[in-house]
Amino acid sequence: MPKFAIGLCFFQDRASLERCLPTLKDFDHVFAIDGRFDYARAPNELSTDGSRELIQSFPNTILIDRPNTSEQQKRQTYCELCKEYGCDYLLTVDADEYVKGNISYFKKDCIEHVDPRFNVYATLVQDEEKPSYYIMRPRLWFHPWEMQYLNMHYAFRRKDSNAKESWLKTGSPADIMWGIWINHDHKLRSVEYTGRQAEFYKIQHPPERALDILTLKTEDQLRAEIAAELGWKSK
Repeated sequence: MPKFAIGLCFFQDRASLERCLPTLKDFDHVFAIDGRFDYARAPNELSTDGSRELIQSFPNTILIDRPNTSEQQKRQTYCELCKEYGCDYLLTVDADEYVKGNISYFKKDCIEHVDPRFNVYATLVQDEEKPSYYIMRPRLWFHPWEMQYLNMHYAFRRKDSNAKESWLKTGSPADIMWGIWINHDHKLRSVEYTGRQAEFYKIQHPPERALDILTLKTEDQLRAEIAAELGWKSK
């Protein structure tokens, strides 16, 4: 049977992880990447709030230390680990998120409908603060070690190509994998954490180059497209 992995980056985020990790127990491996982000002004390089001990208490987790590296470098780490551990499928989940739905159905849907010619597929993400709609995000990767993260969260390309890829152009006839959705809720994160995150976005997405790397559709455009395709109401 193909193996399914989770890619997860964290730093000083135990409260969020206490909610997240139990929802990942049915995946073969959880690659948990710990370490201070290169932009952060935290005194410690690795988590000291009990996050590491919590990670290690789950039998399917693999703790990796990657301090003082960028978000993209951390994410690339779990892509490469998939090849080392023989995981064909990677679902990316943030520490302030958690998985809901039928994971067995999700795995079956992936095995039956993922086209091996394409690497990136969408899953649905729901924001706890706006529960009336879902947004497609490129969270499922097939053979993720074949992909390379660029300098934005949703900017990537195949390693054998010089072309930049948008997750809206996977080229696959089965772009959305069904069975699960990812809930996003940052309320458990500390004020210190959200402050560091705000600082990061100012550094990574300055106005003068915000659209220089990829031109993505606005949230309103995405919601309208999803509503039209799936018959849902856009709110």
